[in-house]
Amino acid sequence: MRIGIFVCFCGSNIGATVDVDKVAQEALKFPGVVFTQTNLYTCSEPGQAQITKAIKEHNLTRVLVASCSPRVHQNTFMKTVETVDLNPYLFDMANIREHVSWIHDDKEKATQKAIELIRMAAAKVYRHNELFPKYFDLNKNVIIIGGGIAGIQAALDIADGGRKVTLIERQSSIGGRMAQLDKTFPTIDCSACILSPKMVDAGMHENINLFTLSEVIKVEGSIGNFKVTIRKKPRYIIEKNCTSCGECEKVCPVDCVNEYEAGLATRKAISRMFTQAVPSAYNINFKGKAPCRSTCPANVPAQGYIALISEGKYLEALKLHREENPFPSICGRACMHPCEESCTRNLVDDPVAIMSLKRFIADFELKLGEIPLPEMDEKKDKKVAIVGSGPAGLTAAYFLAKKGYGVKIFESLPVTGGMLRVGIPTYRLPPEILDIEIDVVKRMGVEIKTNHPVSSYDEVYDLKEKEGFGAVFLATGAHQDKKLDCEGEFLKGVIPGIAFLRDVALSKITKLDGKVAVVGGGNVAIDSARTALRLGAKEVSIFYRRSNKEMPALDEEVEETIEEGISINYLTAPVKIEGKNGKAQKLVLIKNELGKPDSSGRRRPVPIKGSEFEYDVDYIIVTIGQDPDIAYLQGKKRTCNLTPWNTVKLQREAVLAVNDDGIFAGGDLVLGPATLTEAIGHGKLAADI
Repeated sequence: MRIGIFVCFCGSNIGATVDVDKVAQEALKFPGVVFTQTNLYTCSEPGQAQITKAIKEHNLTRVLVASCSPRVHQNTFMKTVETVDLNPYLFDMANIREHVSWIHDDKEKATQKAIELIRMAAAKVYRHNELFPKYFDLNKNVIIIGGGIAGIQAALDIADGGRKVTLIERQSSIGGRMAQLDKTFPTIDCSACILSPKMVDAGMHENINLFTLSEVIKVEGSIGNFKVTIRKKPRYIIEKNCTSCGECEKVCPVDCVNEYEAGLATRKAISRMFTQAVPSAYNINFKGKAPCRSTCPANVPAQGYIALISEGKYLEALKLHREENPFPSICGRACMHPCEESCTRNLVDDPVAIMSLKRFIADFELKLGEIPLPEMDEKKDKKVAIVGSGPAGLTAAYFLAKKGYGVKIFESLPVTGGMLRVGIPTYRLPPEILDIEIDVVKRMGVEIKTNHPVSSYDEVYDLKEKEGFGAVFLATGAHQDKKLDCEGEFLKGVIPGIAFLRDVALSKITKLDGKVAVVGGGNVAIDSARTALRLGAKEVSIFYRRSNKEMPALDEEVEETIEEGISINYLTAPVKIEGKNGKAQKLVLIKNELGKPDSSGRRRPVPIKGSEFEYDVDYIIVTIGQDPDIAYLQGKKRTCNLTPWNTVKLQREAVLAVNDDGIFAGGDLVLGPATLTEAIGHGKLAADI
C-alpha cells in the first residue's frame, strides 16, 4: 500500500488558518502513507501535474487530496489520476476548507482538526478497491400514462418514429375527457370526429400496445432502464373473443350508473364505455364483495387493508379500516373475527390472520403518537343524544360527529366504554388502549356524561322534547345476567358473571381466595375463569353442560384457559348449591349425555340418572347468558314495544327506527347478546340514517 497525500494552501483560504506544512508532515506518519506534498493551488494545471508526477515517481497506489469541497473538484482529480493509469476510485478527498479553515479562527486547533480529518480520510482510502464502469443496453421503449388525446397523440408520434409504446389508461377505453365533449375550439368541429380516427390509429398501430383498465403502482430503475409494475383489472370477458356485437348488453338485466354520461343516464352491467370505444370489447362492471367483508357485521374491507399492509402502507390501511370501523386497536384484541372463518384461504391451509394484522397496524400507529382525527364535515345545528357508551354508542357518535352533528352520550356507569370497559378483562383489552380510541371520539367534539343513567322511557323522550336533541339512539347493551334457576342460587359467594367482570373492572372486587367454580361455556365463562385465577383463586374449574364441540367460546381462548391451569369439565350441569350460614360451600352437579339438537342447532344435554356428584367451592360464578336491561324502557306516559325475547321491537329494522318520533335503537338492546362487530355495525347504521 503506497498512499500519496497532497495538502492544498488554496491561497489564503486554507493557508491563513491551517498550518499546511505541519499537516503534511504529520500525514506522513499515517499507515500506508509514503509521500506527502503541499501545493499552492492543487486544482490548477501545475498542481495536477505534480500529482501525476508523484504517482509515477513514487509508484503511488492511492491518492488523497486535502483541499476544498469534493463537490467542486473531485471529478477533476479522478480524471487526473486516471491519466496515469491509476483507477479513479482509488482516489479520495478530505475537505479542510469548508469543514476547517472557513469555520475556525484558532490556527492551532484548526490544524489539529485538519490532521484528524486527513487521518480518517487516509484510513478510508486505504480500504478502497478498484471499481470499473459497467455498460448497459438502453431500453428505448416508452410508457405513456394516460390515454387521453395528449397521450394518444404522443404515442402516435413516438410510434411513427419506430419506438415501441405502451399506452396505459385506467378506463376501459382510451379517449379521456375529449370523448365526452361536444365541440372543440377553434374549429367548433365534432369532438368525436377529431378524436375517433386517432383512437383507431392508436389501437391498430403495430408499435403501440394498449393497456386499458390499468394503473401504474410502482416505478423502479432509472432513465433507459425503468421497470414499471402495472395492475390490470379484469374485464370479466375473453377480450380476444369479443366481437362487440352487443347481444350481451341487450339481455343484461342489471342497470348501473353511466359514468361516461356523468351519471345522467344508466348503462347495463356489461357494456362499452361509449360507441367508438377502443378497444371495442365489452366490460362487466363487477362489484362483488370478498367473503371476509361479507361476513363482517361492520362491513370492514379486510381484503383492502390487508392489500395495503402487504405494500407497507400501514397508515393508509388504518384509514381504510376506519371508514367502516373506527376502533382497529379494540377490534384487533377483542373481535370474534368471523372474517377468518369465511376466508377462502381456509380451503388451502389456514385463514389469513386478519385480526392479528389489524392489531399490528393499530399498534404501529400508536407508536407514532396521537391518532389523527378523520376529515369532518362542517358543523350542523342539529344534535343527537346517545344512551350508552358501549361499542354501538361510540361508533354512532364517531360517524355522527364526522358528519358534523353535535353528539352527547349519556352513560350510567362511572366509566366510558360499556361492555368494552366492564365486560372484557384487561388482559384482553388493556384500558389504556380503550382510552386512546375513546379519546379520538372525544376530540371530535363528542360529549360523554358518565354517572348519568336514563331511568325511564319518559326521560328518553325528555331528551328530545326538553333538551332539544333531534334524535335519540338507545345503545344500552345487555348487562343483565340470566338466572341459574336452581336451589341455593342466592347464597353468598354465588356471583353473576357479567356483574363479576363489571365489579372487577370497577375495582369493587380485587381478590378471590379458595376454589372457584364457573358455570357456563361462552366467552364470559372463559373471561370470568381467567380473571378469577388472576385475582388469586387457588383453583378454578369450568362446568359446561355440553361437549367441547358445542362450546361457544373461541377455540384459542379455550386453549389458553387450559394452558393457564384451569380445568374444563364437559357434559356437566349444576343441580343445586348447598351452603352453610348463608354461604355457598358445595356445588352439586350431574353428568349429561347429548341428545337430539335443540332450537340452537346444538345437541340437547340430557342428565344421566344417578351421576350426581359434589364439588367444594368458595365462589360460584354463573355465566349462562345475559339480557338487555329493559327496566328503563317503561314510563308513566310512554312504553317501548318489546319482542318476546325482551329486546326492543323496531318499527323499521332497516333504519333501526323504534318509531316515527326520532327514537332509534341498536346493538345488544335489539339483537340480544351479540358480538363487538355487530354492535359496531349497528352504530354505523344508526349514524348513516
